[in-house]
Amino acid sequence: MVHRRFSYGGWRAAALLIAVVVAAPLSAAPPAAARHGAVPGDVNGDGYRDAVLPAPGANVAGKAGAGAVVVLYGSKSGLSTSRRAVITQNTAGVPGSAEAHDGFGGATATADLNRDGYADLVVSAPFEDTARGRDVGTVTVLWGGKNGLTSGTDLPASSPGAYYGIDVAALSAGPGAETQVLVGGYEGSMRFAGPFTRGGTYGEAVENRDTASVNSVALGDFAAGADRTEWSSPSG
Repeated sequence: MVHRRFSYGGWRAAALLIAVVVAAPLSAAPPAAARHGAVPGDVNGDGYRDAVLPAPGANVAGKAGAGAVVVLYGSKSGLSTSRRAVITQNTAGVPGSAEAHDGFGGATATADLNRDGYADLVVSAPFEDTARGRDVGTVTVLWGGKNGLTSGTDLPASSPGAYYGIDVAALSAGPGAETQVLVGGYEGSMRFAGPFTRGGTYGEAVENRDTASVNSVALGDFAAGADRTEWSSPSG
């Protein structure tokens, strides 16, 4: 499980590195055969862990704070800025479009949700305006494959609420409901359980509004699939 929480100041610590990465020429990751149970965080299935750099304050096409995530592909010699992808809501296959102050990349988590041997990336835009209202937020799964993260589907909230996706967590501990995504927001949390598919379907979605203002969430599997711990923390 990997998850990172959004903060306005947090992404700035890596701003210089991200600026260098974004300025470097793009090149596609080489095709690779999928392997079930591949290295965690390995979005292109080549056996090397890839790094995700969230930049929720990044400008995109002149839209301030629209947000982006940068994926640095791993190799036997480590990470390289020449093998990377910059993903925004303007990227083909990603739902929505880049708008000012969406904060895409506000929180991220990696897990092989559809159990195909490629790690998938859960990424939020917690300040996105939708038809439900202002700063409602969205959460998207970017699906891994031999060419990296090339398509995405949404994990929708069941009811309106502010800042959906302020934090996310993901865990793939086995088939079906043993794979889960947990999303925090100011109105509570949403738990999604598998089986997940690239088409955007999932086995179950449960809303918990007993605890409001959930700004931190985590998932853990401490007994090799036999027991699972779900944790959330309200904002103080």
